[in-house]
Amino acid sequence: MIPAENELLVSEIRRLELAIQSLEVPTHIARDCLANRQRRIDTDLVQDYPENELLKVGKIWLSHDRQSTF
Repeated sequence: MIPAENELLVSEIRRLELAIQSLEVPTHIARDCLANRQRRIDTDLVQDYPENELLKVGKIWLSHDRQSTF
């Protein structure tokens, strides 16, 4: 019974690691978009709904980076 449970845990950990890796590309894109928006000057520099959503993605990713201790 224990070896079967260990195999299930290992497969679940692997599945979660792959899920985290799949989020890296969208997160990178969100960071690039946010950086581009923050480089705007004067009247183009606005904080609107899309920017707020990009900031949320950044906060989620940062909190994940701090919590992961695999």
